[in-house]
Amino acid sequence: NAVSQYQPHWLCWDPDKKDIWVREFSKNRGVITDETFFPFFYRGMEFEEFVPKFAEWFSAGEPTACLVAIRSDESLNRFRTIKNTKKKTFQGKMWSTKISDTVYNFYPIYDWKTRDIWIANGKFKFDVNHIYDLMYLAGLSIHQMRLCQPYGDDQRKGLWLFKILEPEMWTKVVQRVEGANFGNRYTERQGYVIGNYKIKLPEGYTYEKYAKFLLDTMPPYVKEHYEEKINKFLRWWAAHGYEKIPDYADPKLEAKKKVPSWRRICKVLLKNDYWCRGLSFSETKKEMQKEMELVAKYITKEAVK
Repeated sequence: NAVSQYQPHWLCWDPDKKDIWVREFSKNRGVITDETFFPFFYRGMEFEEFVPKFAEWFSAGEPTACLVAIRSDESLNRFRTIKNTKKKTFQGKMWSTKISDTVYNFYPIYDWKTRDIWIANGKFKFDVNHIYDLMYLAGLSIHQMRLCQPYGDDQRKGLWLFKILEPEMWTKVVQRVEGANFGNRYTERQGYVIGNYKIKLPEGYTYEKYAKFLLDTMPPYVKEHYEEKINKFLRWWAAHGYEKIPDYADPKLEAKKKVPSWRRICKVLLKNDYWCRGLSFSETKKEMQKEMELVAKYITKEAVK
């Protein structure tokens, strides 16, 4: 949840929040509501961890192909998934990836463009989620339309759409998810990512002092998360000629991440840039694992209290 520092993670159908769920479980056959159904599952499990473990469980030791509908022009990471020359493939096909001894991922539409999807929808009369029709009426192009959990670092740019597309659902979401309306207000219409604006320093503050003030206002484990990233950022630049980074630098060089500054750090904190992409970090499986361990540590502390 990239729109709140006080609830940076939230859980769908959290049993402890049942009184404010936005909707009940579906009554359709095949819906799994028993948390013990999968032997590997635990509450709060991340999607990135669940998918490969599910594939292993489903394969039951037999050769298994998983079809994944990613397209290489969606992002650099997805392009790398296809072009990675170090990965193991199925019979040399670059649009495949070996996941384990029995499981392979295949990417059958890796070379499709956005327009190809809609051509296929029209030509073959595929059943399409009609929220896309509402997105079109709201003024989005086919390249801007996306269905995803809406509170992530990138996805929050579209939060302003929800109250237009599904106003009754939006009322429930505001009550259910900490920071949802905050994210909506700061991204409305312009689609700005939170924090992409000029920082007005409080009187008597430097950027360094302001960054430290912001850290002190955060919940403990969120503060620890950011401090670890900032310290790593400072150590890297110290090894590259900046024993002490400047309070601010040329804005163009800062934007290109060519120089360090405390202003860059302030922007990351104000933007709620949880994975610190503004400091040249990225979200990886290793980072996700560390994050789960950090959250677990603080949950244990609170339980002891």
